[in-house]
Amino acid sequence: MTGVTIATGAHVAEIARLIGELRAQEGLDEPVTAQSVQTYLDEADTDVLVATAEAGSVVGVLSLRVMRDLFHGRAVALIQELVVAEGRRGEGIGGALLDAALDRARERGCIEIGVTTGQTNEAGQAAYRSRGFESDGVYFERHFEE
Repeated sequence: MTGVTIATGAHVAEIARLIGELRAQEGLDEPVTAQSVQTYLDEADTDVLVATAEAGSVVGVLSLRVMRDLFHGRAVALIQELVVAEGRRGEGIGGALLDAALDRARERGCIEIGVTTGQTNEAGQAAYRSRGFESDGVYFERHFEE
């Protein structure tokens, strides 16, 4: 891996591919479009970080959303997606993306950063704990039919 940078329009297709991998792991088969990725990149309150391989290909993606909340009265960050390309897991790519996200959240003045992961995602939970994240509640979600 050569490094972690903030994504640009040049990364859109590879980000869509990796988010598609993440969706497939969750049993979702609807495609991720380049347009939806570009729209996300264009939002002022988001940063998408990419880890690139020596050849320049994207091998990991992390999306970070910054928002102000009422509880803290300051900016907080939320990691929305983190995915490392299949075949490249276990190489420290996810950790490098997490480190970059922590730095970026601090740069943007955030008082805290949060993330959710699946109850059975032991590797993900271990990665977050290794960076100082602690379990702090129960996350619920409700899906609306389209």
